[in-house]
Amino acid sequence: MKRHRGQASGVPTGLPTLDEALFGGLRSGLYLLAGAASSGKTMLMKQMADHIALHQTPVVYVSWDMTGFELWARSIARLIGTEPQNVLSGKMEPRQVAEANKRYMPISNMLWTIECSLDSTIDRVMTNVERIAGMSGRTPVVFIDHINRIPAGGLPNPPRSSAEHQTLIAYMLKHWSKEWGGPVIAAVPSDIGDERLPEGAEASADVIMRLKPEPDGTSANGIRSSLQLLKHRNGTLATIPLRFYDQQARFAEE
Repeated sequence: MKRHRGQASGVPTGLPTLDEALFGGLRSGLYLLAGAASSGKTMLMKQMADHIALHQTPVVYVSWDMTGFELWARSIARLIGTEPQNVLSGKMEPRQVAEANKRYMPISNMLWTIECSLDSTIDRVMTNVERIAGMSGRTPVVFIDHINRIPAGGLPNPPRSSAEHQTLIAYMLKHWSKEWGGPVIAAVPSDIGDERLPEGAEASADVIMRLKPEPDGTSANGIRSSLQLLKHRNGTLATIPLRFYDQQARFAEE
């Protein structure tokens, strides 16, 4: 009845068309975000994470790829409306950065960043996530960037291939999301179509999204991309046209 009336609840991502396709936003389950290298997966996930945290839902951003400072710089750049490298290189006026950081405070109060290394096994990371859930009193939305960097140590069985590695990690993340009742969004460096995800990883995912820059889509008004829902366990598939404004470090629906 709620879904029929458009009253289905979820955690909004900040992209209205995507939220509509997902029946109101993110809910318990595993979401895989695939895309080629430099397609914007980290930028999109950090933008979603900031939006969710701003609306007072706890978020844990786990990264084997970037430092907490690099992720913070992307958020500050979006708030200022400039490129992240201008913040990272110190080209922005300290006053502008300080003002943006004040605006970032309500986000940071609900967002925990876990910087990982080759010694950071997935079971140890999820133990930290559970500790954060206990501190916040609510199950957080968990972002994983990205699953190919997660070390094999700590897995029940040593994987014999990268496909088996992705499958084992996806299964563990799906199991955790079911046990704790929260969404897990994990980036997968893969250009689906030419390079399919392993069958086991696809089977574990509730939703598979592909972020794809459009050919010849770069212009003065940003980079045209599409966010394609290639698998939606409980809904229909969809394609959401996006535009990435690289000078403002943000994605927007077209």
